[in-house]
Amino acid sequence: MSTTAGAVARSATGNAPALVIHKERCRKEGCARPRKGYRWRFPDGSDAPVRCKATNKCAHCAMVSALENALVVRLDALEGGRWPTWGLTTTTYRPGFSQPELRKAEKRLFEWMRRKYGRQIEYLGFVEFTTGRNDGIRRPHVHHLVKGLPRATAELAATLEGQVSRQWKRYTGDAWVVECRPLRTPIGAVAYLALHHHKLEQQPPAGWSGKRFRPSQGYFERPVAELRLEARALISDKRIERQLVSLIDPPDGFDAAVLDDLIFERIEWAREEARKNAPTLVRTEELMQNLRERGPVATPTPVREAYHAR
Repeated sequence: MSTTAGAVARSATGNAPALVIHKERCRKEGCARPRKGYRWRFPDGSDAPVRCKATNKCAHCAMVSALENALVVRLDALEGGRWPTWGLTTTTYRPGFSQPELRKAEKRLFEWMRRKYGRQIEYLGFVEFTTGRNDGIRRPHVHHLVKGLPRATAELAATLEGQVSRQWKRYTGDAWVVECRPLRTPIGAVAYLALHHHKLEQQPPAGWSGKRFRPSQGYFERPVAELRLEARALISDKRIERQLVSLIDPPDGFDAAVLDDLIFERIEWAREEARKNAPTLVRTEELMQNLRERGPVATPTPVREAYHAR
């Protein structure tokens, strides 16, 4: 399947479009709800709007968030020996199952996993909702990347899902459907969580508020803010962006290892760019005052333009 603007990627239902088909339109239109009263100011004097980051309300920010999260997950495992070896999905059944109830059930589940498999267990959750096509009710579910579990064996793969299912029903009261999937490579983790499950039709319902990207306290090896700056620099490379978009709905013969090769090729440049050219959040009135005093500023470089979109 092509990943150009004319490509149409659809979910298993055949009705709802995946995130990929919005790519070109979102890049051209930018954030529809930029933050008022503030701008990003770069060391070269150029400036940019501040995205709303409301992934449930802005298609552009939803697309950008998916790409950034994918790279943040991959960069986290780039140097360290700890990368997620299992994907775990938990579901809900009772209509109206609240976010506090969901958080409490997740907390208890991972406390159990740490008692059984060790305190080294860490996880990163990503919240989505069912489409509600069957009964009109949109139920939350959470896809997790899990670090610290034993590497997959035939015995563990056969028993883990059943164990988690029993515990999850105990903590939720009625939900037992879970999925446990071994992840063979770090790039497999990217495909599992940050892109493959980031579909527009599974975004939260209107009016929902809360964090969809939920890491445990010790999941990330480095500060997430640093990882995001490097991710934004990497996405300015069009080859990396195309590979990320392809992961949303991989075409036949797609080789995810190409993305890893490009990341390794560009990572030192991205780190230097993130270190030297990180922007500062300033009030618009302050920016206008500086403009009146100093005159025209530099023309944004391609990297700045890419960041502006993000």
